[in-house]
Amino acid sequence: MLAFGKTVHPPPHQIVKGDIYICGFSRGNGTLHWSLGVGIGTEKKVMDNGKLAEVKYTVQKIHITNREGGWTFKVEDEVLYHVVYFDVPKGAPARVGYGACCIVSRIGRLVDFRVVDLINILKATAPEEADPENASYNWVEDAIQSLNEAKVVYCPNHHELMEGLKDAAEKRSELTEQGFGFRYGVRYATIYHYY
Repeated sequence: MLAFGKTVHPPPHQIVKGDIYICGFSRGNGTLHWSLGVGIGTEKKVMDNGKLAEVKYTVQKIHITNREGGWTFKVEDEVLYHVVYFDVPKGAPARVGYGACCIVSRIGRLVDFRVVDLINILKATAPEEADPENASYNWVEDAIQSLNEAKVVYCPNHHELMEGLKDAAEKRSELTEQGFGFRYGVRYATIYHYY
């Protein structure tokens, strides 16, 4: 985000309460599920004599799903895992059993809006019918456009953003499934950089 000529962004790998994120989840079969999320909590712990830090972030996950038949709009709490290794020997096995979120990118912050306002805007964009393969991806792209038009976020290049995140998520999904958690994308104005 650009503010008064300076690049402003949260520290790497942190999900901040009240910030709005795009989240890409690996389904474990080579496909991705996409959602928006609002940061609501953090829990950190260090394990293995200080060599491994596990951070659990709770977000309010806002997405569409077809698990119960037709496409429905859903809001639920979701825990996202991020694992940071310190001084781990090369080739050490990954931790397994963590969440399937493989990419997270901050797109804005709730300032003049409440979560309920955000949910109401997004609920209006949920489709009744959609192509199952790309439905969540297309919905998130449309949702970002709606949030941009409502001036909740500033993201006029939502199509380019989603293409970049899709590429990064596809590259990260195998590591995520092995237990390395998500990759964090930070937005610098209209250019995105991934850690």
